[in-house]
Amino acid sequence: MRLVVNEDTTFLIAAETGDIPGRADYGLYYEDTRFLSRYEIRIDGQPPVYLSAHAPTPKTAVHFLTNPPLPSAAPAQVALIRRRLVSRGLREDLEVVNYGQADAAFEVSLHFDADFAHIFEVKHHTEAPRQAPTRRRGTLVVIGGDGRNLRFGLRRERPPPLPGRPLLRPARCPGPHLPVPCSDRPTKKLAADHPVRTGGR
Repeated sequence: MRLVVNEDTTFLIAAETGDIPGRADYGLYYEDTRFLSRYEIRIDGQPPVYLSAHAPTPKTAVHFLTNPPLPSAAPAQVALIRRRLVSRGLREDLEVVNYGQADAAFEVSLHFDADFAHIFEVKHHTEAPRQAPTRRRGTLVVIGGDGRNLRFGLRRERPPPLPGRPLLRPARCPGPHLPVPCSDRPTKKLAADHPVRTGGR
């Protein structure tokens, strides 16, 4: 199943999981140019398991996913919810919730690419000239041959503390129901029933 959302001349064609698999005509387009040709999420290197997806409005989409079997998490223990808004670009909020009774530790990785191909190039399977991506202050900037560019940034948002408890920043999450998520190290250890939200644009 493909899910298409759009606003004006910006539109996104994604798979049911929300991934842009880097093939066919999947991608994020603006004024007939594909600015995002691949965008995939992986959990410990594995694709998430699709549950459902829908488009509440023409320019928004929600994808409900869960985890495959992991060394530290049983199948379907963790929920991943991708909420998207298309409006002269793409914003995605990723919510991760552990519904199990035990903690779960795993790596969430994002893989993306841009080819800046015109929609006719995509339809006819031709490739536009490209330059190597460059990094600036932690944000990946891909420069196209004609000066077009893609900026991809990540921002981690912490949920507010529980009433009467201060906002802490622990290095580990040893038990369930902590008021804050874990540290910003590559491997996230999530306390049971505790949500972590991230935002990217």
